[in-house]
Amino acid sequence: MQVFKVNDIKFKESLTKKILSELDEYFDLNMKNQIMANLSKDIYFTVQHNYGYQGFISLNENSETLTIDGIGISKVVTRQGCGKALIQASIDYAKINKKKLIIVKIKDDSSKDINYLKTRRFFTKMGFINLTVVNTNDFLNPCLIMAYIL
Repeated sequence: MQVFKVNDIKFKESLTKKILSELDEYFDLNMKNQIMANLSKDIYFTVQHNYGYQGFISLNENSETLTIDGIGISKVVTRQGCGKALIQASIDYAKINKKKLIIVKIKDDSSKDINYLKTRRFFTKMGFINLTVVNTNDFLNPCLIMAYIL
């Protein structure tokens, strides 16, 4: 398994569309469109596993933080370390670039969504902590904000 930083927008768009098409239970159409719209400016890593590129993470960067705009792993390689490799690449990038936090927004526990329960467990296992819950007007309502402190 290898992780690569990608700058080519056509590659980003193609892979992201492919992965997101498998993950309707995690992303509604508005979220997919938002992820796609941010690709040109986001920091982007992909993971190559077995027969090709099987996942991505897209990160919005500002002076002190990285915010995960989207992360997706192909269902054929879930629970095989791809997500962990992408998070580790993000942590490494954040450290090199002197960031203080990596932030992710996901559905809160109160949503009772089994898919997001797994997602929250994954981020907790990776070292993210719960910061706050906010109400939103979208698919993620209520939204849990988690952070990895560098």
